[in-house]
Amino acid sequence: ESCFVFFDTVKWMVTFPDTPCGHIISSIDFYCIQTVLTTIFLLDCTTLIFLRIQHTSTKSLNPSGNLTDAAQRKRQQTEIRFLKQALCENALLICQHISYHCIRPLFENRWAIYFASTFPWELSNALDGFIIVLFHFRFSHLIKKSSPTKLTLIVQPAKTHK
Repeated sequence: ESCFVFFDTVKWMVTFPDTPCGHIISSIDFYCIQTVLTTIFLLDCTTLIFLRIQHTSTKSLNPSGNLTDAAQRKRQQTEIRFLKQALCENALLICQHISYHCIRPLFENRWAIYFASTFPWELSNALDGFIIVLFHFRFSHLIKKSSPTKLTLIVQPAKTHK
């Protein structure tokens, strides 16, 4: 019995053999990766919920609004933004992985297989970069700033002491 991974030149893809061992290693590949990605996604969701709860409780305990509170709020917002980014990137990887293992096997045509396996892989890399830009780029730099306000300066002669 053969137990290996090979590149199918007819379908243009890396695949497992159609043997009992091939099905086992294909299932192990799918379930191991999916378990890791789902666990990371659930941990990120849990962390995001705890950060939201902590942010709400800190706001209600100390509503003074001094500089340290503002810095704390900014740090919490940055942490939450980072976690949202991680959730989006992980969800993208989960979709890509499901597309490869669940949608791709439904097709026989090499172009359909390409659009169900290779294309989502490359698209997920491109969208990953877009997610990073979306969460970290300061769009305020693109907004045209209003013209500076006019200031009137009144000059008075200095008083001399005699």
